[in-house]
Amino acid sequence: MLQKKVINDHLDDPEFLKQIAKNPIWIIGLLMQILLGGAIFYLLAQIYLGPALVPGLMSAGMIVLAIGSIKILNETLKKEEIIGILIMIIGIMFIGFSELSVDVATYIILDPGFILRITIFTCIYIAIIMMLFIYSRKVNKYKGIVYALISGFIYSLSSVWIGPISASLTHTFSGNISLGGIFLFISAIIIVILATMYGIIYAQKSFKEGQVNILSPLIGVPGQITPVMAYFIIFLLMPASNFSILFIIIGMSSVISSSFLLASRQAKLEKIET
Repeated sequence: MLQKKVINDHLDDPEFLKQIAKNPIWIIGLLMQILLGGAIFYLLAQIYLGPALVPGLMSAGMIVLAIGSIKILNETLKKEEIIGILIMIIGIMFIGFSELSVDVATYIILDPGFILRITIFTCIYIAIIMMLFIYSRKVNKYKGIVYALISGFIYSLSSVWIGPISASLTHTFSGNISLGGIFLFISAIIIVILATMYGIIYAQKSFKEGQVNILSPLIGVPGQITPVMAYFIIFLLMPASNFSILFIIIGMSSVISSSFLLASRQAKLEKIET
């Protein structure tokens, strides 16, 4: 919200990214996002809960941010946004009920099959990000939505690679150190740093195009779906219980449905502004 407040003062500035990066309020907001909203706490959550549950649960913070923006940024919530946010809350709850948890302490991250799967998954996400980027350069419509999705997919890529980092740290503290583990750890660190940096950049670009109470949940949509995909596709794990699949279907359907409601509202706002 602090970041969006600064962005509102530079909406007409063609180099607004450079301008907001010099603003102390924006810097404070960024540090709060990185230090209080992630980093150490996120890593600990990954170790104890696993990479399948944590990103989706933490995305609930984006919903709180969206609602809080009404008070701080004087933004409004129409019927579509309220319904969309409520549906997203329900979706996050059901994803949590699925109990999809990865024990990174015992998972063999140096397995060639795992490395191949996470590499292919990363390449597919990079391809999706590039297609969205090309669309944003060629089509001057729905900028806020496209930038939000770019940011969301980049953040999701970061959350996927946090898993190998937390697993590497766990194995290291238990005395299992290897050259391959060190290389994977360094690679994951680089990917997470770059993803976080570009995720922040495109989040700011999306906020410039619309309301944070719409775009923040949209940024979180890939972050709620990706961990579920990673659980089955990258980690090749089975459902935690007989009801897990049902909860996952309800949760993901709710998240996707809410994204359409929020995106349609943002599209209307951008059409009005143009």
